[in-house]
Amino acid sequence: MALIFLILGYLMWGLLPIYWKQLHHIAPIEIIFHRVLWSFFFYGLTMIAISIFSKNKLMDSFNVLKKEPRIWGKLFLSSVMITGNWFLYIYAVNSGQILQASLAYYISPLISVVMGSVFYKEILSLRTRWALGLCALGVILLMFGQSILHHEAPTVPWLALSLAISFFIYGFVKKSVLMPAIASSFIESLFFSIPSAYFIFFSSHSTLAFYTTHDWALFLIGGVATALPLVFFSYAAQKLPFSSIGFFQYLSPTLQLLTAVFVYNEDFSLQKIIAFSFIWLGVGFYVSQLMLRENTSDL
Repeated sequence: MALIFLILGYLMWGLLPIYWKQLHHIAPIEIIFHRVLWSFFFYGLTMIAISIFSKNKLMDSFNVLKKEPRIWGKLFLSSVMITGNWFLYIYAVNSGQILQASLAYYISPLISVVMGSVFYKEILSLRTRWALGLCALGVILLMFGQSILHHEAPTVPWLALSLAISFFIYGFVKKSVLMPAIASSFIESLFFSIPSAYFIFFSSHSTLAFYTTHDWALFLIGGVATALPLVFFSYAAQKLPFSSIGFFQYLSPTLQLLTAVFVYNEDFSLQKIIAFSFIWLGVGFYVSQLMLRENTSDL
């Protein structure tokens, strides 16, 4: 069951571009306000349901906020990072740059590896070094391939890098918060839920009059689409070995890439195919290292 939940979570994340494309006529900042507000309500309802229908004393996890007030600051920072990440992601989707979003979630785990080596002096295995080198080569080809072939200025995939770095910082901060994922996510959404509600319902810039019934349905579903994969992932992460999670995390960006190319016809030139091939090869080395580490720990 845990594996099914894990796959469902990554499938939902991977297919989200199709969902967000339905709201392409609305500014990304407005979509973010709705996403924050409705995910806040969904997190809250989910927590209440878990507390009522299971023996999990989820509400007790908030006691740590009284004992360690510094956690509020950490959760605020993680809230800023994930909200910014959501904004960039929706902007990427609705501006026809799903490939860059896909690239971000291919390289994000490897950025974590690099930062672990820099800040925690973690020793990198030969396979991990090969993975980093191949992915770096792929990114360099994406940046300079066009300039070499057509004598154009280098194109930095700033959107992909910003998505990857913001998600890394979010994960880095979140790792230090000793609370269940859904409880900490509820607090994160709390920070921006009030400003979001003000902008949606009371601001002079509110565009309520222009929303259709279809828009409202998508906004409400957006809260579920934001929170539900996290609930699935949180459950699976507690049950499955690290190597399984490391392997299936690439299901999401792969689906995004396929969606970009085959559904929305984004440019996937020979240069990008070669660049992504190096990235995929690097990902293969990284996943094989995760599995090797898991098998070794079982001995």
